[in-house]
This record gives sequence, C-alpha cells and structure tokens, in this order.
Amino acid sequence: MKHVLVAAASSELASEVIPKLLDGEYRIGLHYSSNKKAVEPYEEYEQVKLIQCTIAGESDCARIVDEYVKEKSLGKVMSLQKSMIEDYKLDMPLGRNRKRTSGG
Repeated sequence: MKHVLVAAASSELASEVIPKLLDGEYRIGLHYSSNKKAVEPYEEYEQVKLIQCTIAGESDCARIVDEYVKEKSLGKVMSLQKSMIEDYKLDMPLGRNRKRTSGG
C-alpha cells in the first residue's frame, strides 16, 4: 500500500486527481481548510483520512504531516522529522503565463 497526502484537496485540480488515487492501492490523506463539502464524498472510503487545517505558516504544514503520519489506520509510514519540513524552502518557478510583480 502506498501513501499520499494531498494538500488543498478541496481545489479543482485535486478533484481531478483524487478519483485516480482511489482506483489505486493508496492510503490517502486529504487536507482542506474550510471547504469540507468538497472532500466529504471521499470520507466514506476506508483508505481516506480528512485533515482540516488552515495553513498560515510552516508549523501548520508540519501539523498536517504529523496528523497524517500518526493515523493508526495508515500503517507504517516513513517518519519525517519536523526539522526537515521547517528547513525546506520551496523554490517555485514562475509559470509560463505568470508575470513577476514589482518587488518580487
């Protein structure tokens, strides 16, 4: 069984990906902030864990991972050290159609 944690699972993009994951052999953590209605249909699946958290900073990201990892029904998941998450800096290139705003 493979493990997947989907951040922003209530987004339109995630709604396209989640059904494909449900067809595979995955244990799935679905993170959402306030739009529980978008992820509720997946709550009935045994391999799905809903995780509610509004992300305001890196500590919230660590909390989401911790909650996903500690879920007993997910089995053994590779342990992640919080320091790995806190030290990680996401370097996101600009998309082809995005323009950098002044000051950034």
